[in-house]
Amino acid sequence: MKTSTLITIILAMFILGGCAFIQPYEPVECYRGRIIEWQQRAEREGWTISLINDVISGCIELSLYESEEGDHWQTYPEFAGNEMHGDCEDIAVFILGTFKRLKYPHGVKVYAIRMINGDHAIIKVEVKPGVWVKYNTVPMPFDSIDMALSRPIFEFDATNYEIF
Repeated sequence: MKTSTLITIILAMFILGGCAFIQPYEPVECYRGRIIEWQQRAEREGWTISLINDVISGCIELSLYESEEGDHWQTYPEFAGNEMHGDCEDIAVFILGTFKRLKYPHGVKVYAIRMINGDHAIIKVEVKPGVWVKYNTVPMPFDSIDMALSRPIFEFDATNYEIF
């Protein structure tokens, strides 16, 4: 096989697979270490945009996206017990649980949206009072366009939910 063909195949797998090709060997152990690191940063720096972004990207890096038949939403402990394998809503719930574990002082919500290619779960984080930022749980090329054209279905946090 030619080198250029191999590079093209690897690049296509990465683009189409999103975070599925970068999960560490021991995701649960890595997660425990990152929790400690994030807690220490929050104590030192407070909750900056940089730390919020690092928590979200760190959770996504530790997750392995796997589509599923049916629609079982894993709880935070189930996801960790499943070696951090799941689909978009499982990853969103995992991120919500991580912020709760870190005692994040503002709002975090799982936000279900209807996109061109189907329903999807993302995460919304209140970065300062009244200012919410949306983050994709399964980053892919051009996902910001899909998210911009999406319609909300429902959202929930640890205590409340709203149907649109």
